[in-house]
Amino acid sequence: MPKSKLSGFSLDQLKAEISRRIVEIDRLIKQRNELERLLSEINGLTGRPGRKVGRKKKPGRKPGKKAGRKPGKKASKKAVKKAGKRGPRKGGASLGDIMAKVLAGKAGVKVAAVVKMVLAAGYKTKSANFGGQVSQCLRLDKRFRKVRRGVFALKKS
Repeated sequence: MPKSKLSGFSLDQLKAEISRRIVEIDRLIKQRNELERLLSEINGLTGRPGRKVGRKKKPGRKPGKKAGRKPGKKASKKAVKKAGKRGPRKGGASLGDIMAKVLAGKAGVKVAAVVKMVLAAGYKTKSANFGGQVSQCLRLDKRFRKVRRGVFALKKS
């Protein structure tokens, strides 16, 4: 069995080392308490305990991962059934058809005005955000062109 490293010290030397370390412990405890006090002040400034200072990381997919379905995987039967589930509009023409009639002969109309004209033409809707639907239809339907920001017109045939 190897000899202990403390075997070369006298008893008085060992007692002196122990007392030195006890004093060092007291100093380290005071230093720790001061750091904890400063940390609590910083947490009070940020508003949340334990919050890291700096930019907040945004949620998202992991780096290197592509969006969408993995190649070689088929869509589930439920997803296939759900796609295009809504049928044709009941009781009248589609939103695009009515907007085409309303915008015929006009140079450029704002989206809000198109909404009012479509509703005045008798289009029935229960949408809470009908302006968004009209705006989307104006952007996506090939019959309409964008004149400038928020202003659309019927494409010339």
